[in-house]
Amino acid sequence: MILSFWDDQTVLVTGTTGFVGKCLIEKLLRDTKVAKVVTLIRPKKGKSPQQRMLQEVAASPIFDKMRRIHGDHFEEFMNSKVLAVGGDITVDGLGLSPQDAAFVHSNVQEILNCAANVDFNERLDGALTTNCRGPLRLLALAKECRKLRAYVHVSTAYVNCNQPNRTRVMEELPNVHMEPELVLSRIFAPSMTPQQILSDTPQLLGRYPNTYTFTKACGEILLSRAAGKVPCAIVRPTIIGCGWKDPVPGWVDAVSAGGAMYLSGGLGFMPVMPGNGHLIGDQIPVDLVVNTIIAAAADRALSSESRGGHVDGVKIYHSSTSTSNPIAWSRTARAVVSYWRHCPSTKSQMYCRFHFFSNPLLYRLAHTFQVSVPALMLSMYARVSRDPKVQKQAGTMQKVLGRTKLLAETFHHFVNNEWFFDNTNTLEISAKMTENEKQILTLDPSCIFWEQWFNDFQYGLQRWVLKDEVVRRSFAHNLLKGVDGRGDHGLMGGWFLSDLVFALRYKAPQGMYKIPEAKLLRAAVLESAEVREIVGEGQEGQAKVGRMVDKLQGKMSLPSIRFMGWLMRKLFRTMFQVINMSPLDTALLQSLPADAAVVLAPTHRSYLDFVLLSWALFSRDLPLPHIAAGEDFLNLILVTWLFRHSGAFFIPRTVEDPLWRAVVSVYLQELLKHNQWVEFFVEGSRSRTGKVLPPRLGLIRTCVDAVASGAAKEVYVVPAAVSYEACLEISSHVSELTGVRKTKESFSALLRVAPSSLSNNLGAAHLAFGKPLRLSEMIQSDVQGGTVEARTNRVAKEVAYRIGQGMVSGLRVTTTGILAGVLLRKGEAGAKRNAIEAEVAMLRRQMGDRDVEFIYPSNLGKDMDRAYHKMSHLINVVAAGKNKGEEVVSVRATDARAVLEMSFLHNQVVHVFAREAALYMAMHASSQGKAGITDDRVDRQGGWVEREGVREWWEFVREMLLSDALHVHRQDAAQDLDAVIDELRGWGIIDVSETGAFRVRQTPEARAVIGHSYYSVALPLIEAYWGVAEMLPFIARSMPTKAVDLALAIHENLVRLSNASIISGPDAISLATVRGALAFLQRSGVIDRRDSAGRETLSRQGKVSLSEQGGNRLSEVLARLRACRAEAAPAFSVSVLSSAKL
Repeated sequence: MILSFWDDQTVLVTGTTGFVGKCLIEKLLRDTKVAKVVTLIRPKKGKSPQQRMLQEVAASPIFDKMRRIHGDHFEEFMNSKVLAVGGDITVDGLGLSPQDAAFVHSNVQEILNCAANVDFNERLDGALTTNCRGPLRLLALAKECRKLRAYVHVSTAYVNCNQPNRTRVMEELPNVHMEPELVLSRIFAPSMTPQQILSDTPQLLGRYPNTYTFTKACGEILLSRAAGKVPCAIVRPTIIGCGWKDPVPGWVDAVSAGGAMYLSGGLGFMPVMPGNGHLIGDQIPVDLVVNTIIAAAADRALSSESRGGHVDGVKIYHSSTSTSNPIAWSRTARAVVSYWRHCPSTKSQMYCRFHFFSNPLLYRLAHTFQVSVPALMLSMYARVSRDPKVQKQAGTMQKVLGRTKLLAETFHHFVNNEWFFDNTNTLEISAKMTENEKQILTLDPSCIFWEQWFNDFQYGLQRWVLKDEVVRRSFAHNLLKGVDGRGDHGLMGGWFLSDLVFALRYKAPQGMYKIPEAKLLRAAVLESAEVREIVGEGQEGQAKVGRMVDKLQGKMSLPSIRFMGWLMRKLFRTMFQVINMSPLDTALLQSLPADAAVVLAPTHRSYLDFVLLSWALFSRDLPLPHIAAGEDFLNLILVTWLFRHSGAFFIPRTVEDPLWRAVVSVYLQELLKHNQWVEFFVEGSRSRTGKVLPPRLGLIRTCVDAVASGAAKEVYVVPAAVSYEACLEISSHVSELTGVRKTKESFSALLRVAPSSLSNNLGAAHLAFGKPLRLSEMIQSDVQGGTVEARTNRVAKEVAYRIGQGMVSGLRVTTTGILAGVLLRKGEAGAKRNAIEAEVAMLRRQMGDRDVEFIYPSNLGKDMDRAYHKMSHLINVVAAGKNKGEEVVSVRATDARAVLEMSFLHNQVVHVFAREAALYMAMHASSQGKAGITDDRVDRQGGWVEREGVREWWEFVREMLLSDALHVHRQDAAQDLDAVIDELRGWGIIDVSETGAFRVRQTPEARAVIGHSYYSVALPLIEAYWGVAEMLPFIARSMPTKAVDLALAIHENLVRLSNASIISGPDAISLATVRGALAFLQRSGVIDRRDSAGRETLSRQGKVSLSEQGGNRLSEVLARLRACRAEAAPAFSVSVLSSAKL
């Protein structure tokens, strides 16, 4: 009812040029269906109110989300929805013209008053004019509005800051020691002079610390007495901070209240603050305040209308956190310091410190040594050196110190007292809302995760106030620094014994060892119908199964687990700078029910994945999973024993033997039956390219079948993403991509690589977990019918799709990956460092706007230096000018290993722009006039594209990208295309007409993103697929042949063609991409792949041959691949091939 209340309403909003006012208008326009927003704006010479609205309100970055949606029509949209009228709440009659007054009286239904004088030190007469007389003038206007439904006045919770410390403040009118009417008559008496006002102010304020809170309290009382029959609400926010969710996390454009304190501390100007850090500092995100204003207006109006217009006085709503989700000032200070030390601003003057001192003497000492003395020394040095730059810095320092002193005095009362603001009325509205309304209009502050909010607050100050080039950083605990991410504590927590204490404190969660003994497990496998059907009743078959179970089975031994926990912490501290995991993810895993099995499905790029994931769970006292490890690890002797006794069980890489398949299936179902946590990699093997591989269905199908058959009561599947700044096996990955055979795992091989592995600085790693998938719900939601096997397959595919979504959304990206993509696109010629940095900055901003998270972000300069350092062995840098920005940077394009390593780094970010790449590839291909598509469907100079002209190409593009999992999708291509178009429209990449046609938006940023996504993401893949398809006819005479040998042969020839500059792009020389291309050709019906039993397979050992219609299908596929390339591509010829010496 709250959201629908606003349908077709005309609402008057004041204070629209302020922080809260802008947020309120944006929210009304984006999430409600209001007919018109009328704003009261003071006239300015030479500017109409409507021009001021467009230039000072609509131009704000807060409207970027809506600006991306409406594109070139944004200004037209704002003019149609927002009407600015000239007015001023400080003058009688509000300064409205007769025409504007008549319009307001006839049309306005709600009045939301956000106007206020928030200067704590404003002279009393000025504060009274705005904060007392202003609301009364608006109330008089409200009484003239014939359609009025509600009037909301925004006040402050600190109208009760005259109450004693630790008072619980109810949603009631404040107690003021002097009648507000007497205050007004005294201050505005004709005989009163400015000097008299200043001298009388302390007596009039009483226990109030400033004129702002006093006049706000007087304004509430006067408003309540004059309200009469007007449905009136007062919304009282506490200390307003940045946005929690809307319009984007961290949004702030004003330095006031807490933001001024945090910014001063972050820049090093205010290292100490006089206050009690143990007291609660009640702070509230601006979007929760805006939501409360919107909800209070609807609640007040609906309540009045439900009682026939009867009004029972003014109703007050607190927007506060002290009673629902309190936070102390000391916790605030830690969060502020944590952010600014990691991500310092280019404008920082000193090292960030921020501490509260409740003892005045200690505060003065700290301020003297940390602020006054450094400032004095800088001033003296400036005088002696006479350096203009130093003198300017010293002057700036003196000005800022004066402001910080004033800031400390202003906040003194609020950081040395605490109040508990009851918010019952606000929560009662929330209780009436639907779940959808609660998502859109969040009122309950218990959802706020404070560390993340403070992180976002500092990010917002740095991005929108300081204008630094930064990206949003998610808060996470560094697992290498103890349980809370702040270091090891306690008597035994020193560096010498910290790792041992860390390991010994682990206690296995209840139920972790409730698995059958080896003898009982073997019996369960032997007695299963699936196994008995294969081996029968013979002793030989049963003995074979027993040996399989012995080879397969893992165990859980607490001493082994603790030893592994201790050992891994030692090793990880030498290999990583940080290993981050969000406390929200910890809470998510802790919330999973104990009477259900849990399957963890992480990404797989390194052998460290499963060890790192288990160790992270160990560090958080969570159940450890039984890990499905490859049988290759059985050759590691002592390591194998440790793995097995820490929960690993060993299965073949490819399960071709039906008996092995049955044994693995039954073993897994037994673990699920006993509510164990299990981990397996749905990608099957490590990704050598850095991309997420398409999920395999085998073990997923087993999990679905376990729930469907009743073998397991319930199973939750949790997608997980393990992201690395640098991959441990990058060198071996590159070798395998160039065709070198993989080194077989063995204990001796492990000893050989251990020294170099431990000396690697892998930088940062991040673990993230997606929304758990409840298999019983997914099975019940499948209503298509059919056989049990068909239903299991459908559900398994849906689970695989959602796992893929969860893994991709959880991946963290790096500036290194973005830089790698830019350099690969520039090629051997390279580009100047300044131009490269500008393009990287633009792509970072785009990613940040899409809530893409980075592994370990800082400011742009620091991240670029880190990225160049990580890639120093892969690039050439040539000096071309006097400064560093003129240097020409290029990739070592003639070094295949360097190109492939750069490609691996870039492939860790390609999923971000995969949808643009897919869509533009389809648009581009349809413009070539192939397959019945005429040239007039696409104008590559920025014309409109009809959906039907792209739709038939879209399915082809989706199927091609599926091999590299660049575009994980559902089955319906039409719905998927529509979803992608809507998504890219919301990101400001394309425009959509009323008829549904679309085009690339004609802005530099949109064209740059499309260019990067196509030339850096799509085109290298097209080149490789095209090369494989062109090569196939020349190799067909050698078929049938094993897929592994065919891939190697094609790869070898593609490398030669690449060296001859006939084919380009890093994917063209990647063996993994060749395998993906063969899988695509198999799905397209060009080739068949069969196992020894003649069944279709994707195994590398399967025999490949052309299908019956392979020649015709190959011609069709080649035509489409040629159309997808940037330029028309001739078919391979004998002369071309001979020039490459094939």
